[in-house]
Amino acid sequence: MPDKKVLFIAPFWDQPPHVGIYRTSRYINWFLDAGFDVTVIRAGLKSDTYNSGQIEVIQIKHTISILNKIVFNIADKLSLRILKLLWNKFVYYTTIPDDLGGWSKKVSKSDAVIEAAKKANLIISTSPPNSAHLAGMYLAEKLTIDHLVDLRDGWIDEPLRKYLVKENIRKRYEEKLERNMLANAAHIIVTSQNWKTLLQNRIPEMKNKITVITNAYPELKLPEVIKGTKKNSIDLLYAGNFRGNEQISRLEAMLIALDPDKIYLDKVIKIKFYGIKGIRENTILKKYESKFDNSRIQLLFKEPVTRESLLKEMMLADGLLLPSISKSAIPSKTFEYIVTQKPVLVITMRESSTWQMCDELEAFYKFEILGEITDYTDVNRFLEDISYRYISANIPEKYSSAYLRKKFFESLNLRKIDE
Repeated sequence: MPDKKVLFIAPFWDQPPHVGIYRTSRYINWFLDAGFDVTVIRAGLKSDTYNSGQIEVIQIKHTISILNKIVFNIADKLSLRILKLLWNKFVYYTTIPDDLGGWSKKVSKSDAVIEAAKKANLIISTSPPNSAHLAGMYLAEKLTIDHLVDLRDGWIDEPLRKYLVKENIRKRYEEKLERNMLANAAHIIVTSQNWKTLLQNRIPEMKNKITVITNAYPELKLPEVIKGTKKNSIDLLYAGNFRGNEQISRLEAMLIALDPDKIYLDKVIKIKFYGIKGIRENTILKKYESKFDNSRIQLLFKEPVTRESLLKEMMLADGLLLPSISKSAIPSKTFEYIVTQKPVLVITMRESSTWQMCDELEAFYKFEILGEITDYTDVNRFLEDISYRYISANIPEKYSSAYLRKKFFESLNLRKIDE
């Protein structure tokens, strides 16, 4: 390639704990290792340009973030939580396609961004938020540069925003935005085969420019843990948010899967949840308290901890819980769980992307949620195997960073940069 510079549009960059950081960091490292210069366009409270290690960062002011800060400060001073809720609802329903819609236009008009883009031969945008792709499209059209679209989640397919589920004027408008953006893209990356199937079935002409690049195993050093003597209890762990969809939350899905009336193992089961409960979670716990009170299953809610502390807790646990309330998305935590080689109970819909992965993962057990028949066979097998240590685990190469790196560059016809 004559030029070796790539421009990333990632509004959330350097804003932990945004999970998209890990995937974008992986891409950036691949390009840096291949000798590319990398510029990242991100959102912030003011416009600025600075270097972060080997990366040039161009920050473009995001007005909504400034207004968020003002409103939240006022709400805190007046102890008016309702003000935050009303403001969030207002922003949610009045911004198109999300609160970075105006920001995406600022990006395409920024002199600093345009100058950086002129030196690049590839623009990569990653979502959510979907506005990142609009910024990429505007720049690519203006400067005739290839635009790679990285869809970590669907926009119209399995939308994260409730108002896009049903047919309405807003949905039709965003469908048009998405279709224009995809039509102008040089290539499209999705994170599972189910996402690819949904997209190409809806827009057949996209079929030949879609590649599946899953998330990868995280590069981490697992803590060495010395286990104590054999216990008469089983320790299970879940760490993450409790959100799901309109039908069911992740928390409720886990409580259904571990129904005390359906489990026959005669041991105490302690479930540690590392996450922040909200109104919905407290309502769910109220609903199920009679079932779990005085049962052998203890629900222990913990405050979120650092990643290092959480890894230690995971290695101490006997088994891990993975609720996945999506047909197409694969939780990024899945790949972390695989590396631990711990037994995992997957709670998801039949034939979801996560369900399909279980077929090649020896230590993963399946429980179908939202199905017509509720089958607890694998739940009991999961607990019994843990109790008697009948667990073997594998780490498939296809989810390694090295494997996915090669597939990624081959999809862009950039294989020669590895030579």
